[in-house]
Amino acid sequence: MYAPISFGNAGGNGFTERQESWSGLLVEAEAALKAGNDLASREAFDRAMRFSGDNPQVPISIAVLILRHNRPELAREYLEPAVARFPNEPRLHRTLGLVLYRLGHYEASQVSIRQALSLDNTDALSYVLLGSVLSKLGDRAAAENYLLEAQRLDPSLTKIR
Repeated sequence: MYAPISFGNAGGNGFTERQESWSGLLVEAEAALKAGNDLASREAFDRAMRFSGDNPQVPISIAVLILRHNRPELAREYLEPAVARFPNEPRLHRTLGLVLYRLGHYEASQVSIRQALSLDNTDALSYVLLGSVLSKLGDRAAAENYLLEAQRLDPSLTKIR
């Protein structure tokens, strides 16, 4: 098992030895994922977290990139500590809900997405995700209501059923 992720800067000056940006580290991590090198991808993800640990967008971006490679269990490893660190960040809760959905943990996904909505009830994507979770749980009527609310918030969502 890998060591838990820690947040914070990568040194006194906030830069790693190669003066990298966190987005550049994500490019490096994705290349490693594509090559099947889990160790190198985790090292790059961990450096990105240390580099910009006070930015909740970093673990979100890491998780989305990892999900593109169909690795929700790995994405969860980066999101759970971030949610604990930034409990009032709705995007983190929403993204964790998506990861849990992809893992088939629908009850836990529902809890996370509901937390995101309690923090920001204007996010159409959270309503779409909650509707999808409720549909998986067999509550079609509630799912329909959440999908309609998503459509009300974002009228461009005309074909979400």
